[in-house]
Amino acid sequence: MIEGVITMNVPNALQLTCDECQEVTMHEVLRGRIGKDQDVIEATVKCLECGKVCTTVVREAKSMKVPIIVSEMGSSQRLELELGEDEILAVDDELVAGDIPVIVSAIEVGERRVRRAMVRDISTIWAKRFDKVRVRVAINKLHKTISVDLEAYSGASLRRDAEAPDLPPRSGASPRHAPRRPPALA
Repeated sequence: MIEGVITMNVPNALQLTCDECQEVTMHEVLRGRIGKDQDVIEATVKCLECGKVCTTVVREAKSMKVPIIVSEMGSSQRLELELGEDEILAVDDELVAGDIPVIVSAIEVGERRVRRAMVRDISTIWAKRFDKVRVRVAINKLHKTISVDLEAYSGASLRRDAEAPDLPPRSGASPRHAPRRPPALA
């Protein structure tokens, strides 16, 4: 093997449209081979739903790098995302850019924004991180209000931001909010 070149192995199974079932189903690869450019698989497959055996040729979709701008808590970063050029991308689709889960907020094709487009036509994807948000809270303690920024993560509890002011420890009810006693009967 040449250093830096990855050789692809024939997979054990493929998701294909079955001629018999007329649905996309899992097919077991009975035997197969990879093409010279490693972008084609020629295989004999068996549908795991109906059992039909057939031969098929599967071409790997060509991929391309698309610029994506990810907004996260007031700042943005420019990344590149590798997607299949024949895929269709739409606003509100969820993607993973690097290791950041994002939701597509806008798609640019040339100079205009569209709701959906083929990846090959997209000039820029705009997205925002959706598993982490800033929650601003104001805490009123007698005559003092303290503002705190909290970070909320999906599936986690709120966490105080490192720059938030220290809050005094809770020491029970303040005299202003102490329970009132009923007036004594005379």
